Amino acid sequence: MKKSFLLLMTTYLMACTISGCSKENEIVIPSENWISLSEIPENVSFALLPLISTKWKLVGYADEALNSFRHVETSGLNDFTLIFEKGGKIDGFTSANILSGKFSHNANSLQIDSWTATEVGEGYYGELYVESLNKVYTYRINKKGLILYLAEDTAMLFHPID
Repeated sequence: MKKSFLLLMTTYLMACTISGCSKENEIVIPSENWISLSEIPENVSFALLPLISTKWKLVGYADEALNSFRHVETSGLNDFTLIFEKGGKIDGFTSANILSGKFSHNANSLQIDSWTATEVGEGYYGELYVESLNKVYTYRINKKGLILYLAEDTAMLFHPID
């Protein structure tokens, strides 16, 4: 019993120390169940899709520096979706709320300028999703899908859905 308590306290203190050292604006993605980026299937038709008018669904988060990817857990068809529309309007869903807002973009830069949302309580992934969208600064569309970059090596990956 004493050894179990000591192990538990050591683990807790290590977790507190590690989390205290993270950068203030850093997106923290749960570290379990990561796969290699090479394991994400490619689809040539994804690269041909436009940003505007395509309905995009979040697949997960990538850390390109570590060559790793983590799928996001969803429970519904519309969870974590976005549609960028002509005129700079963006609509979508979190895990629990409806989003609407404005965005601006050019060849590769993308900025979500403002959001309004319904106010149902979000779970962890819903909060992470909204926090991540607020940090998007550029994007790319390729055979893996729509990639929204949050930092130099941190990104969100979306696939098109009907």
